[in-house]
Amino acid sequence: MSTINTLIKAGSSEVFRTIEIKRRDATTGLFEPEWQDISADVKKWGVIKSEIDAIRLNKFKFANMKTTFINDTGKYNEESDPASFWFGFLPQQRTLVRFKAGFFKDTLTADGIWQRNRFPDSTVWDGSSWDQESSQWDNNSTTFVGMVSGDILGSDSNQITLNIRPTVQIFRDYAAKNLTAYDSSMTASKFMEMVRDHQDVNGNYIFRPFFGDTTTEWEISNTTAIYPDLNTSTANDVVDSNVWKIIEKLAEAENHVVYTNKNGKFIFKNKDDLTTTAFEFHGLNSLDTQFGHTIKKISSYGPKISKLYTRVEIQHNEASTSTSFEVREATLTVSANSTAWIYGQKTLSIKNFFMDATLAESLATSIFNEVSALKNEIKFSSSFVPQLDVLDRATITYNSGEFSYGSLWDLNNWGDTTSGIDSGDLVWNDAQGDALDFTDKEFKILSYEIDLDKLESRFIAREV
Repeated sequence: MSTINTLIKAGSSEVFRTIEIKRRDATTGLFEPEWQDISADVKKWGVIKSEIDAIRLNKFKFANMKTTFINDTGKYNEESDPASFWFGFLPQQRTLVRFKAGFFKDTLTADGIWQRNRFPDSTVWDGSSWDQESSQWDNNSTTFVGMVSGDILGSDSNQITLNIRPTVQIFRDYAAKNLTAYDSSMTASKFMEMVRDHQDVNGNYIFRPFFGDTTTEWEISNTTAIYPDLNTSTANDVVDSNVWKIIEKLAEAENHVVYTNKNGKFIFKNKDDLTTTAFEFHGLNSLDTQFGHTIKKISSYGPKISKLYTRVEIQHNEASTSTSFEVREATLTVSANSTAWIYGQKTLSIKNFFMDATLAESLATSIFNEVSALKNEIKFSSSFVPQLDVLDRATITYNSGEFSYGSLWDLNNWGDTTSGIDSGDLVWNDAQGDALDFTDKEFKILSYEIDLDKLESRFIAREV
């Protein structure tokens, strides 16, 4: 039976790409209930990209998606044009957008009915229900959920490009002082729930419609530390801030990550809870039959000196006094065993006034343990691997040395009992001098790009 792995490694596989939207009704302002497929109008799909730790530790960065459509019939004109797909709906801004991509396999069953399986959905589509495609699939093949945001400008070439941003944009656009359930026992998780449950003056949810209009699309881990500076909408840390800024600062204070995953689900949880081995990549001189040869090119590999810090300093109080800082650092001695002597005393400075001394002390220790170890990072491109997400784990096997299928005579040594090896065993020397040589080395994905035009994936990963 076909699986996502067999189709990724196959010499020839069928690939699907879809883009669907939900418009907002011009009368109610609410999103329409069903997704509308506009894939047939796409001229250029664009690149989906998500990364963590690119600018600041534990901070996610989402690249804007740009997709170009053919507009010969005026379908993508503004909503006042009767030819527009948005006629009778609100303007295109903040239209929900969902991309799906993966593989499919058609199979003729014994009773003569064709069945189609999509991967990574693994959902059978019965040939008797061809008109029910959109309702037959689950969300496993979703690669990105966002919303239209930005200028939409036409030209005499009859093309329209939609700028698509992640749904967290709604938090950047909303003033934190307009939230209405602040109190003196505000924890990080309580703040996230306050955002999730925030309503307008008529009792309508403001943020939920962008996340399935349900609480199940919000995964919020419980926290217990109370933040006294978030007790009222007029607090100094609230009055001039947007919602996303506060969300990020709370995530930093708790050493959590906050982001929207491939399916558009809001995630706030400990980063260590997200690590599972999801895939194996194999490249040069690796003959794996389960996952196949997927690595196209390794652009860079080696120790990431720029992410090594021997000192972590957290300022948790605005007053610049000695009690306002928590510091963890490696002892510097002039010796071959001192990391600070070998690489220099590099300081990672963090300012976060949401924390008290206890939280800052715990966070400084946790961050220092993570950044004080020098680790390798790898940047590579692969064949189309659509199912992986940031912080998934993957193993990589690659050997850039020479590989011979010819005679191996006289390339090994026979074992003997005097060397502690059973007599008659073949003892092979390790590869030496190869630029890249590792087997089943485990990495954590920090960045992924999915090029929906070239059907290629690109990754940056850090060794575990």
